[in-house]
Amino acid sequence: MRCISALTLALLSLAPANRAEAARLSLVGVANSAQPNVPGTQYSGQTAYGAGALLEMRMVPFIGLEVGGLYAPRKYSFSTGGVNYTNSYKAYEFPVLLRLHLGRYLSVGGGAYYSRANGGISQTAAGVSQGVSFASQQQSMTDYGGVLSAALTMRLGPLTRLLFDGRYLVGMKNDSLSGGDMKFNDMELLAGLQFGF
Repeated sequence: MRCISALTLALLSLAPANRAEAARLSLVGVANSAQPNVPGTQYSGQTAYGAGALLEMRMVPFIGLEVGGLYAPRKYSFSTGGVNYTNSYKAYEFPVLLRLHLGRYLSVGGGAYYSRANGGISQTAAGVSQGVSFASQQQSMTDYGGVLSAALTMRLGPLTRLLFDGRYLVGMKNDSLSGGDMKFNDMELLAGLQFGF
């Protein structure tokens, strides 16, 4: 009996301070560094900026289901034939995570994402930029994989918080259309305001 009581108290200690919040809406800016992994070619991730929204629906006091829509462009550089290239393109990301709250300020999450590019690729070489198609680069416009998150929130006022969320995305789809192997790893930092209701 004492063991059950101790376990109950431990679980309640993980619950957020305001249990009246059934959901949280976050409006965030996004800094994304995407790095393709291709055997035989060295890529370097570059930072690109976007924005988006996240909605977490509380399932139990300390666990929530989070869905989102993010404009998270990808940008990276590589060298071939003695020429340095930088590729960038618009991408829209849709993550779904289960989030565990570790007290009032910290939370961790894990789940999956789906990403889809929009338009073509902006390619810069020797200071000259041009638009190229995904087909000409032998690259898929869609991607999916797993996502891990660690977030920190700080209260600003009633039902309002400042949010910082670091994420690591592991691509599981082969984005190469040429028979090779190309998978993305992304490092993201999300920062913005979170509203409870």
